[in-house]
Amino acid sequence: MAQLALEAGSPGEAQRILEKGIAKGVFADQRAKQKNERLLESAKKAAATDRASLPRIAKEADAAATGAKNVGLGLAYFGYGEYDKAVEEISKGLTKGGLRSEGEARLLLGISQLKAGHKEDAGKTFHAVKGDPSLERLANLWTLHAKQA
Repeated sequence: MAQLALEAGSPGEAQRILEKGIAKGVFADQRAKQKNERLLESAKKAAATDRASLPRIAKEADAAATGAKNVGLGLAYFGYGEYDKAVEEISKGLTKGGLRSEGEARLLLGISQLKAGHKEDAGKTFHAVKGDPSLERLANLWTLHAKQA
């Protein structure tokens, strides 16, 4: 999972996944543990570089005509566990419009709201995911999860 997060350009998420796994002793055999410790070091380096670029990306996102960069920035904040900042940026992106998939952005916004502790807002956002049956099903599952949280 951490490798996928790195490949998807989410080094913060990869770092968090690996740190949790190592702390919980998920990697029982020594080879797997060493491999994932090396992957963690790689994720930490990538995350440091990525984090340093966020202020520049924020300026570019605010100046952009469409909301795609804001949503991308929100995804980066999500990966670092900065859910309130993720909510702010994804909301800006949705307001600007011009997104490849508004449904995906709304789903990410709802998940960010839920992780930030804004359960009621998350429920409303999940209900607003429309247009793609797969995303609507995912939003319904997240709605159920939010009710249990």
